[in-house]
Amino acid sequence: GFDDVDELTFHYPGAEPITIGTSFLEYNSLNISSTVYRLTGFRPTVVGYDALLPPVSADGFTLQFNVSAGRGVDVARVTVTGDAPGFTATTGVQVQGGPGTNQGFLVEETANHAPTVTAPVDRTIPLRTPFELTGSATDTDGDALTYLWEQNDTGGTTGAQLTSASTASGPLFRVFGTAAEVSKEESLTYGSPDLNLATDDPSRSFPDLAQVLSGNTNAATGSCPAASGEVLAREVVEQLATQGLDLGTLVVPVGGGGLIAGALTWLSEHSPGTTVVGAEPEGAASMAAALAAGSPVELADLDGFVDGAAVRRVGDWTHAVTAAHRPRLLAVPEGAVCVEMLALYQSDGIIAEPAGALSSAALAHLHDDERPAPGSAVVVILSGGNNDVSRYAEVVERALVHEGLKHYFLVEFPQEPGALRRFLDEVLGPDDDITLFEYVKRNNRETGPALVGVELQDPADLGPLLHRMTTSPLRVEPVPPESPLFRFVQ
Repeated sequence: GFDDVDELTFHYPGAEPITIGTSFLEYNSLNISSTVYRLTGFRPTVVGYDALLPPVSADGFTLQFNVSAGRGVDVARVTVTGDAPGFTATTGVQVQGGPGTNQGFLVEETANHAPTVTAPVDRTIPLRTPFELTGSATDTDGDALTYLWEQNDTGGTTGAQLTSASTASGPLFRVFGTAAEVSKEESLTYGSPDLNLATDDPSRSFPDLAQVLSGNTNAATGSCPAASGEVLAREVVEQLATQGLDLGTLVVPVGGGGLIAGALTWLSEHSPGTTVVGAEPEGAASMAAALAAGSPVELADLDGFVDGAAVRRVGDWTHAVTAAHRPRLLAVPEGAVCVEMLALYQSDGIIAEPAGALSSAALAHLHDDERPAPGSAVVVILSGGNNDVSRYAEVVERALVHEGLKHYFLVEFPQEPGALRRFLDEVLGPDDDITLFEYVKRNNRETGPALVGVELQDPADLGPLLHRMTTSPLRVEPVPPESPLFRFVQ
């Protein structure tokens, strides 16, 4: 069998060699036929080694230049070499074809001639879509031409022939074997609508991966509306254009990955100079984990505070699209999201849920080359205002902790009159406030513990406060934010 590093290089006289991998995505009959066509100008039929089944295997394959390719032409030998240690490839000829052996003959010409057709190079459905294919044809007699489009790849070894819209894999559209008169309404009962008609249009556009993710490949309206990320990206670019601006950077919140996948798909085709930055919650950075692992993985720990984007595992397809484009991802602390939520409300009157403020909270972490340049703009997506006012106490608390203004301490007080007063006078600063004080009196003990929450006016006041605590006769222990006790008081 093949190893992951094995590659095949195809050689043909007068042409640049072409190398393909040996994974099933590249080492298949369709791709081999297309590769040979690019080298020779003739499209062979690819069958199994020594004309056996399956069509291709680790044993090899056979190229047949027959009536559909190379008829009447002595095609030079295509050779194949292996480009990996311990891997070799050899090439032989079973039947030498060409003018002397093809047994062709002439027939009497008639007044009717077959059209001369030029088709585009075969394409597999790529991650970056939608795409459009255009063919051309001429008819000597001037007859009207009808174009039919067909996808002849069944989707690899697990694909299904396209006979209905219920196939789990394989082609996304269906064509008819003859020039059937089919209306757009009738076409809705088959594969993707508006794509399987026999028409006089030589161009055909096909749906993209974002459409599949959004379930739009069989839209009841007879058209394929764009996925949400595509619509958003297009509208942003179009609105900026009316102001004479380009979209320099787009900051997108990332949860399951659908929004960023759609935006990346559209922008890569229509605004390739735009930088896309994805913002994930620090406690739920599942897309970054998937990109690091090479495939979607489940997070062992999940902070669900940014509930609109806290996803334990991203989707397979959204990961595939994102991995193909490799945008920069930022892990935004939940506390920074809370600071941004409050700033949006206090400064702009915008009520945002945590996921809604996720992207704007990431602005402070942009690189210099991601910031606005002359003639361009940085656009941040605020997506979500579904917020519960009862959560604002937690939002304020997390914001204060993130900014270094809220701290908790365990303090052992002597069980004697005046102990709290000395703490206030000798330990706390003039601008420090006690926001929490829970004390449990112990009988027959000289000291009693208290949980004390302190809010500072300035983060710089923490150092002097800790110094006064250290020099005080009281025993004081800071409660670290990662401890269970800290999460309890929050």
